[in-house]
Amino acid sequence: MSQTDILYACVSYKGVCLVEHKIANGNFIDLARRLITKIPPTSKKIYTSENHNFHYISENDLAFLCLCHEKLGVQIPSEFLSDIRQQFIRSYGQSFSQNSPTATYDPFIRVLEERMKYYSNPKSNKMNLVMDQVSEAKGALTDAIEKTIHRGEKIEIIVDKTERLQSESFVFKSNSVALKRKLWWQNKKLAIAIGLVVCILIAVITLALLKYFKVI
Repeated sequence: MSQTDILYACVSYKGVCLVEHKIANGNFIDLARRLITKIPPTSKKIYTSENHNFHYISENDLAFLCLCHEKLGVQIPSEFLSDIRQQFIRSYGQSFSQNSPTATYDPFIRVLEERMKYYSNPKSNKMNLVMDQVSEAKGALTDAIEKTIHRGEKIEIIVDKTERLQSESFVFKSNSVALKRKLWWQNKKLAIAIGLVVCILIAVITLALLKYFKVI
């Protein structure tokens, strides 16, 4: 037994111990059982007794408690309690009856034993911390890559639209030039036609006047 060991853990409901596991004997077990009868329905606290800490969390009268040396700190016991809470609720739900036989929860003793060993191992704790940091860094990198790809897609869309607008602008300019030329020729033809009509009218009027004055 070392100062990094979790010595005792239990799950209780309304002050009644449902399941527990210990790796050492001592008066701390009686102290823990007295403590769980005083835990508020929803709370999170630490009690200190002779260099050892009782850590507990409770919600809706369902409490999770562990005992360890004070040198283990706060983070690891807190993570341990959160872990077993999630696993217990996953296995048994959140609705309990005080009349349920305690044997119902005996299979959870193996879970307590396994998780106590896991969180009591300094190497496992350090490895767990490193893995969490790697996972967090990986997640941040993945998000950055996805955002970059998303921005790249937007840039490609903008470039595509720009190229399409440039192409449409070129076609519009070409059509405008062709239309100008067509209108110029139409105006030219109209001017020539008007000129011819005017010349013919002048010629007709001139001939009529000459005949009127008997010049011809």
